[in-house]
Amino acid sequence: MAMSRTAAPEGQDANAEREAFDRVLAPHFPELLQAAQREVRHRLTLGQFAPDDPTPEQLLDMALQRAWQERTRLSPTLGIKAWALASIFRMGEVLAARKAEPRREMTELLPEGVEPDPLYEEDDEDFWQSHELDYLQRHGRSPVGGRCER
Repeated sequence: MAMSRTAAPEGQDANAEREAFDRVLAPHFPELLQAAQREVRHRLTLGQFAPDDPTPEQLLDMALQRAWQERTRLSPTLGIKAWALASIFRMGEVLAARKAEPRREMTELLPEGVEPDPLYEEDDEDFWQSHELDYLQRHGRSPVGGRCER
């Protein structure tokens, strides 16, 4: 019972601190949402985000959660609004990098260019020559055009 009494005030302090953080950001929320919308549009244009993955609201929520977690790093000279705006950009960078990682791994697995196998290089030419001769015999003309004298 004594443990729950000591744990409750600590939990209440943390909740009160988070509520104070949210209250300070509340007047800036419309501007922060606009910044998240611009960031999502920008990342969509670059092909780094899929439509609605994330939505601007989701990006803002993730950014504010990250800003809350990193609040101890907040410089006294930097305002909380600037901190939140920077968090939106940083979260956009993080999400874009996560989405690019599987693509990067896949391209690293594939060779840049596949060299033709020398064993089959001459076969292509032989195939097309025999195909052209066969066509000439059946149709009396070249497959490329024109008549052929027999």
